[in-house]
Amino acid sequence: MTFKGRAERLGWQRGSVCDGGGIPSYWKSFPASGCDTFLAVEGMYIGMDMYTSVKLQDLFFVRGGSVEVGSYTYDDPQGDDDPRVLTFGQVPPIVFSEVMGDLKKIAAPGAGD
Repeated sequence: MTFKGRAERLGWQRGSVCDGGGIPSYWKSFPASGCDTFLAVEGMYIGMDMYTSVKLQDLFFVRGGSVEVGSYTYDDPQGDDDPRVLTFGQVPPIVFSEVMGDLKKIAAPGAGD
C-alpha cells in the first residue's frame, strides 16, 4: 500500500486492470511536453493486502496519448523497439528530472537499484 499511496500522491495513476485483477503499470502524463511515462510493476493487484511487495521494473517515456489505458486493455509499452517509446534524447529534461525525483520518493529506502 505504501507504493500506491506514494505514487498517487505524486500524480501517478494506476494503469490498466488485467486478468486476475493484475495491474501491470502505473503512469504519469506530462501534457505540455507531449510525453507520458509508464512504470512497469510486478506484484500489484486490485485486491492486494498491505504485506504484498511490489517490484518496480521497466520505465518508458512514450508519446503523449499513444498508450491506451483501461479495463482489460493490454497496450503497455513492451520495449525499446516499440515505436511509441521515446529515446532519451527526445525526452524533455524537466520531465526526465521530475520522473527520477518521483521514483526516488516512491521506491522504498534501501530497496535496491
